[in-house]
Amino acid sequence: MFRQLADSLEIYDWRANKLTATLYVSQYGEAVAVTPLGFYAATRSGHKILGVRYGNRGYDLEHLDLALNRPDLVAKAIGYVAPEQAAWLEWLNKKRLERAGIVVPAQSLEGLTTVTLDRSKVSAQAAGAVEVPIRVSSGANGLKTLFLWINGVPVDFLWDGTKKPATGCSLGNGKSVRGTARVELSDGLNAIDVAVMDQVGVYSLKERLFVRNSAPPSPRRMFVACIGVSNYKNIPRLDWAATDANAVADLFKTAPLGFPEGSIHTLVLLEDQVDKEVTARLREFLKEAKRSDRVIVFFSGHGLVRDLNYYFGTPKIDPKDPASEGISLRDIEHVLGQVPSRYKLLLLDTCHAGQLDRESIQFGPSGPITPLTGTVKEKTAEMELSPAWQSQAVNAADIVQEIFSDPVNSSGVVVIGACAGSQFALELGSLRAGVFTHALIAALKPNPQAGRLNCDADLDGEITTAELVHWVTIASYNLTRGRQRPVLRQGLAGHDFPVGHYIGQVAPQTPRATQSGKVIKLRRFGRGPAWTSELRLHVVQVRPNIHCTANELRPIIHVRDIRPDSLQRQVVKNLGRVLSRDQGASHQSHAHTIRVGTHLDVLS
Repeated sequence: MFRQLADSLEIYDWRANKLTATLYVSQYGEAVAVTPLGFYAATRSGHKILGVRYGNRGYDLEHLDLALNRPDLVAKAIGYVAPEQAAWLEWLNKKRLERAGIVVPAQSLEGLTTVTLDRSKVSAQAAGAVEVPIRVSSGANGLKTLFLWINGVPVDFLWDGTKKPATGCSLGNGKSVRGTARVELSDGLNAIDVAVMDQVGVYSLKERLFVRNSAPPSPRRMFVACIGVSNYKNIPRLDWAATDANAVADLFKTAPLGFPEGSIHTLVLLEDQVDKEVTARLREFLKEAKRSDRVIVFFSGHGLVRDLNYYFGTPKIDPKDPASEGISLRDIEHVLGQVPSRYKLLLLDTCHAGQLDRESIQFGPSGPITPLTGTVKEKTAEMELSPAWQSQAVNAADIVQEIFSDPVNSSGVVVIGACAGSQFALELGSLRAGVFTHALIAALKPNPQAGRLNCDADLDGEITTAELVHWVTIASYNLTRGRQRPVLRQGLAGHDFPVGHYIGQVAPQTPRATQSGKVIKLRRFGRGPAWTSELRLHVVQVRPNIHCTANELRPIIHVRDIRPDSLQRQVVKNLGRVLSRDQGASHQSHAHTIRVGTHLDVLS
């Protein structure tokens, strides 16, 4: 039984006449369902719809997400879920807590450790470094570790003159601590976050302040490590993985990204050079990387998942026991987390799941998809998974990423995967490369007509991780007709960083094409009374160099809150007409070609 309110939908158990959950949906299609006890289940960014009040301040839910984000409890409360599915969701939550190292997650903001920053002694602008007076008071469980982040990246610092690593400063098991943290600033604006973990692994609320670095930009270098394997002993070989690793190394050596001659260092490991010692070689290669240097690590080959743990396939990897010869993603992130650089990017041109339950996998949007022609290979391998829910395991990586946010990025690494967990990273014979690699290389190619690199969406010459993700996602999706869509698997809590700056001739800044308040009226006929729905379209940062047909636009805009799928297609078709007419893009008889912006949102 349901009750519609102004901003929510209440779900009732009509037999017991009690409220089971309340559903909130944002104008961007994100959703969160909350039980009367405060447990919730949300889409990837749905938890941002809600917040909590503590004292006279409001906070988001990241500090309570480990305890309150319980889709298993929400599913049980609503009742529309099989017991085995609820048990599987409960198992996913348990694995999440284990990976986070949490014994007992915080159940409320009461009793948390409190952090106080003496803002009166911190200037809004400083040259190179800043000192922050900090006072910490223990909650119920005693103090353990103090952490500092700058722009989402954990950083090392001096605590009362003693150097502490990015993994944190031990505070013992006391009840109260005072001290001063001196931290080196990054170039530009610095968002400095401070938090403390207690003895049972519960974090305090983050306290934040902003300081702009007035010192000249630091000299920077680039460290690029590329690892590729095509030939495997126990699983099918690939055609282009090793070639792709070489190509990406050459790409960053030659791309005009503003790095002085001799400042780009590369490490390439191919085929039998790739073994369990890769992490040790990465550590040795990156030991000279400094705070302002860019670090890019690229893997191309087979990827396997067991119990939600990802492994990159060495030539000897055993699909039944990937941990024995595979390279763990957690080990890779651990190595990168120890590198002082605050600009670290990990690119994975691999699959994230094995070939299980092929019938349950949906490629692209609903409806038939034209087969790809030529040679097509998938970067995946047969394997076994545990526990018993094997039919759902193929989608586990997707579901964990969709419903569980990461409250603390402990490594400071941005991770971009070539495909979602239930998709396959493809090689196309027509490209003589992996799709993801081909799109990455195209993204960083100069566009002579525009005087910039292809992926530079805002025409400012600076290439950010967000622009790179945006370009590669659209290009991969188009090349595979919806079969492969790269994903940002780990970000920096709303922060973005520049990979480089194009040193070629940049075209003059052109006004951004924007539309605001345009109304599209849709009329639907069929069973039941006819009705009309009005949708508002907002378009910002329209890119002049990418074209998509109406069908290809569907995964880019947010139409998840529009049902059924036939209405989604109708919305997209109308968007194509509006943009084609207003932006002067070409019109074809079979499809409306439109120009795609970095944000295309349908607002209901």
